This record gives sequence, structure tokens and C-alpha cells, in this order.
Amino acid sequence: AAHDFIDQISEVGRPILVLSGGDPLLRPDIFELGTHGIRNNLIVSLATNGTLIDEAMADRILQAGFHRVAISIDGADERTHDDFRKQPGALRAALEGIRRLRRRGISVQINCTVTRHNWLDREKVYQLAAQEGADALHFFMLVPVGCGMSIEERTRLSDSECEEVLQWLEAKAATEPRMHLKAPCAP
Repeated sequence: AAHDFIDQISEVGRPILVLSGGDPLLRPDIFELGTHGIRNNLIVSLATNGTLIDEAMADRILQAGFHRVAISIDGADERTHDDFRKQPGALRAALEGIRRLRRRGISVQINCTVTRHNWLDREKVYQLAAQEGADALHFFMLVPVGCGMSIEERTRLSDSECEEVLQWLEAKAATEPRMHLKAPCAP
């Protein structure tokens, strides 16, 4: 069924196909699906939390030929990221995954979900992304629809806070030639 879906996408156009999840690296056929998409002339990327990228996994990602790997970093320090992810050691493991990918020349994007817990750390997240050699940094503003409706309102940013983050991002993007910066999901 997944192969058929990829075939249908390639018949319609050439969008970027992002394999995500939960964590797509838990899916046993993720590399088969990735290479199937690539064989169908799609740009295929992978979105993961990065914690499963050991040396062998980084080699498999390289061999599969993914265009880019997006890794979620939701805070510039362990307290912020690990608390948000509810997984001790998650930031350390994600950064190790990023470094393994970068050593292999794989393009890395950092995705950051912006909520009340980390919105004031946006500059630190940007600095971390630059330090790790990320090619892109995307800030996802939490939009209260779908599963976002179940997130407590006190964790969501106000309209003025969202606007402040977006204005900061626009100004940063205007002066940052090395890293692609954007907010793909904003209210």
C-alpha cells in the first residue's frame, strides 16, 4: 500500500516526500520506501527525533540516498528539550545523531516546535543549529488543530508572542545566508 501511494504521488508531480512518524526509523521498511521514492524521481527526506541514529543507522541513511534528514530539537539545553520530549538523554542522543549524519555529508535540518516552554530560547536554538552545521532551521508554531487541540492552552503562545517569534525569524532570515530559516506552520 505504501509503495502504491508513492507511485501515485510520483504520477501527479515532484513534491518533496517527507517520511515521518512517530519515528520512521522504527518502521522496518523505511529504507525500502525511501529508495522506492527516489527511484520514482521524488526528493525524499526523513524526519526523526534523531535518537536512533547510531553509526550503522547513519550509514543506512547515507546508502538510501535521502535528500535531507530533519531532526527535532525542541530546546537548546537538556532540561528544555528532554522535558518537552519526556525522554532523559534525548537531546544528547539527537545531537550525536546530527553529528554522525554531518560527518557523512548528509544535509541536516533542525525542526523546533515553539511553545511557551522554549519560545524565549529561539536564539539559543538558532546558535545550536549553526554550531552543528545545520542547513536549515524550521520553527513550527503550535497550531491548536487536530492533535494540537489536546495540548494544554497554557503551553501555547499568545497571538502577540507568535508574532514576536515570527518577526524575529524574519529578521534573522534576512541576515543569515548560510542556513535556510522559516516557519512552515504558523497561525
